[in-house]
Amino acid sequence: MKKLSASIICSAICSTGIITASALFSQASNAETVVVPIGQQGSQQSTQRPTTGNTKTQVKNQYGEPNRWRLAVGQPPISSWVYDGFTVYFEYDRVIHAVLTR
Repeated sequence: MKKLSASIICSAICSTGIITASALFSQASNAETVVVPIGQQGSQQSTQRPTTGNTKTQVKNQYGEPNRWRLAVGQPPISSWVYDGFTVYFEYDRVIHAVLTR
C-alpha cells in the first residue's frame, strides 16, 4: 500500500510540473513583438544644436536670435532659448543641454 501511494504522489507531482511548464510555454508563444521605428528618428537626431559649455554669445552668433526665450528661474538660475526644432537650456551664461522639440 505504501508503494502505491508513493507512486500516485510521484505521478501527481510530475503531472503538475508538466501542466505548469505547458502553461508557461503557451504564454511565451503568445508574446507580441513591438517594432520601434529607429530609422525615422535618425534624421531628427542629426539636427545641429549647441553643445554643452557654449556661451550665450556663441549660441547667438551661430544660431541667431531665438524665436522666444524664458527668463531664468531657480538657483542656480536656469533659462532657455527656443529655436525652430530645438530648445537650449542655460545655467548662468553656459549651455547645459540642447533638446529637440517637435
